[in-house]
Formats: sequence, structure tokens, C-alpha cells
Amino acid sequence: LFGLDISSMAGILTNQYWKDQFGHPGPDAQGGIVASMPAGSLVGALAVGKLADVLGRKLTIQISGVIWVIGSILQCASVNRGMLVVGRIIAGMAVGIASATVPLYQGEITAARIRGRMISLQQWSITWGILLQYFVQFGCSYIEGKASFRIPWGVQVGCLSTSRPVAHLVADDSGYHPQCRNDVVPGVSPLANRSWTRR
Repeated sequence: LFGLDISSMAGILTNQYWKDQFGHPGPDAQGGIVASMPAGSLVGALAVGKLADVLGRKLTIQISGVIWVIGSILQCASVNRGMLVVGRIIAGMAVGIASATVPLYQGEITAARIRGRMISLQQWSITWGILLQYFVQFGCSYIEGKASFRIPWGVQVGCLSTSRPVAHLVADDSGYHPQCRNDVVPGVSPLANRSWTRR
């Protein structure tokens, strides 16, 4: 999520079709459009503390995916600056939620001996997202018309849609149940309740 969205504007700001669509925004307007995503991320990250405890880590991550899709669709379909900024703020909220919750979830369901490596994979994945988005934008730069900047935003929806079914295959976290103690709730968390998660 984070990687795809971080770089989603970098290659588009110089796109002539994007400039024409959004009224040739100046430096201040461009800065505001770009900064709207981190602003949303701040709100999302601050909300995680409550959401992750009440809903559980896994469900919170899934909800962030739904929010992300809404934000990406708004960006892809945007016809003016206001709609684009709203879409980026919403997508940013999803980024903030996921970025704060995923390491927490990984730390709870993975074995201690590989926990650090698993959590570090998040940062590695963010970098791959940035790289992939740059390649998509480079390829789309050869397209004539508005599709040259809308496709990179639309690709974000497709990437998340493929990951949604996989989410049902991973374990629920023990934090899903407020009554849990010592991260152990019998019959709730298939991985968190196994002894090897603490080795």
C-alpha cells in the first residue's frame, strides 16, 4: 500500500495530460496535493490504537484495504483537485492504519526466532511497491491521453484486490478478544496459541 501510494504522484506531476486536467497547479498546489496523503496517514495511524484493540489486528488490516480501494477509486476517477485531494486523504488513512497495524500483527503471530525478519519484510515490501509504481508510470508515460495518469492510480486497486482473498488464510491475532491474557485464548488464534510462536 504505502510503496504504491508514495510514488503514485512522483511521475505524474510532469504529465501534461494531468496538468491539463487539474488546471496546471503551481508549486503550492502540487505540494498540497502530494501532502494530502501523509496527512491522511497521520489520522489513520493515530486511530490504530483504538481500532486494533477493539476490532483486532487482522480485521483492522482488512478494513484498511477497503478504505484504500475507496481512496484509489476516487483518485482514479477524479475530475478536479478537490476530488483528488479527498481521494488521497482517504487512501492515506488506509496507509496509516496498515503501516501501524501490520508490524503489530506480524509480531503476534510469528515465531520469535523469525519475528524480526518477518517484520522487516514490511519495509522491504514498501520499497518494492515504490519500484513497481515507477515502472508502471514509466510505461504509461507512452500513452496518449488521460489514461497515462489514471492507470497508475487504478493499478493500486487491482493490487489490493488480489491480496484480499489471501487475508482469510492467515490466523486471527490473539488481540481480537479483549478478554485475552498473555496473548493466549484457546481456540481463537491458531498461531498465537502455539508454543513455537514464543521460541
